[in-house]
Amino acid sequence: MNDKLSMIEAATEIITAASEPMKFEDLWTKVKEACGISADEEASRIGHFYTDLSLSGSLLCLANNTWDLKSRHKYSPDDVSEVYQDMEESADLSETDIKENEDYDKSVGGQPTNQSSEWDSPDDGEEKNEGEFNSYSSEQNND
Repeated sequence: MNDKLSMIEAATEIITAASEPMKFEDLWTKVKEACGISADEEASRIGHFYTDLSLSGSLLCLANNTWDLKSRHKYSPDDVSEVYQDMEESADLSETDIKENEDYDKSVGGQPTNQSSEWDSPDDGEEKNEGEFNSYSSEQNND
């Protein structure tokens, strides 16, 4: 393989040549060889590779962390709608969960919410000791 291939390009070529799904460990071993990744570089590159692999539009993660070309697997629109329908049916949210979701959506949109923060009031009914927080922040500011 060409030394100038990206890790994803190498992975795509390797899986294509294998003509069947590959376990991640086996794929990573072959990608390291193809891209000339040294043992010293391995720890810093494996996470990047896995992220790129996951975000790749041409590769698909199957059961047991095996990977294959997405083009080898066909899905009908009905398969996808069934998944979303199952998710909606299983998402029986309590009123509290619904309120929290609404408050979160408002806060992300920059709108004020009615939800108080866990820092606004003590959990156990005791008064909050403001001095502890102030002395902590004072120590940070004096550095």
